[in-house]
Amino acid sequence: MNHKTKTIPLKLIEVDEAIVPVVEWINGKVGAITEFSCQGSSHKSKNFIPDEGYVVFSVEGYPAIGDAVLADILFAIDDFKSQTGLGYVRAEIEWISRRQPFRYVMRFRDKETVVAFGEFVSKAE
Repeated sequence: MNHKTKTIPLKLIEVDEAIVPVVEWINGKVGAITEFSCQGSSHKSKNFIPDEGYVVFSVEGYPAIGDAVLADILFAIDDFKSQTGLGYVRAEIEWISRRQPFRYVMRFRDKETVVAFGEFVSKAE
C-alpha cells in the first residue's frame, strides 16, 4: 500500500545529561536510532577507575545508509582525535543476527571525553 506517512517521535527516553549532544548528533543522521547510552564517570576522582561512556545505536536501511552513517562518524572521530589530541574514542560494529541491523557502539574513555566530543560535534554542525 502507498499510504501517505508522517514522521513523529515515538517515545522520550532518559539520557545522561553529559551525553545528550552526542545522542542528538547520532540521532540526527538518517536512519540512526540510539538504543542505549551512558555518559561514563569522571577520571578526576582519586583512587577511582572511570567507567567508559558509550552510545549503542542501529541504522535502518543497511548497508547503503548504514555505511554512510558509519563513515560520517569515523571521520568525526578522526577529526576529533587530530584536533584535540584526545585519543580514546572508537566505534565498533556488533552483528546481532541476520534479521536485525548492525549495532554500532561508540566508546569514550570517560565522562570528560564524552563532553569534549559532544562540544566538538556541536560546533562542527
